[in-house]
Amino acid sequence: MKKAIILIMLLFVSSGLYAQKQRIAILDFEAKDIPVSDALKVTDLIRNAFVDIGKFTIIERAKMGEILKEQGLQQTGCTDTACAVKLGKLLSARKILVGSVMKLGSKIVIAGRIVDVEKGVAEFSQNAVANSTDDLF
Repeated sequence: MKKAIILIMLLFVSSGLYAQKQRIAILDFEAKDIPVSDALKVTDLIRNAFVDIGKFTIIERAKMGEILKEQGLQQTGCTDTACAVKLGKLLSARKILVGSVMKLGSKIVIAGRIVDVEKGVAEFSQNAVANSTDDLF
């Protein structure tokens, strides 16, 4: 079985939405019935995978934190399209990736969605399932 993070990255990239390099913000994935630290680790690995692909300009997490702090906002808990659009505009991003890492029965599911900031719509979503945390990476 392919590792879940690799699988989700391949599916996002193969979606064909990204013919040209675009500025994207990747928000911290929400933890649902798993430790927050695990969700943050998954988010960091997804960010790194996006950087490695070279088809995106990734807004650094620290820079996002600075901008959002100035505006009195947080990225934690922003999982709906309206919130993603608002944050995306503040960050000058064309796209924003939001998602969650959750326990579903004995499985761990990574659910991600790419939102077009200008159009205010989710363009693509993808889920990846892992049998355990060992299968995430």
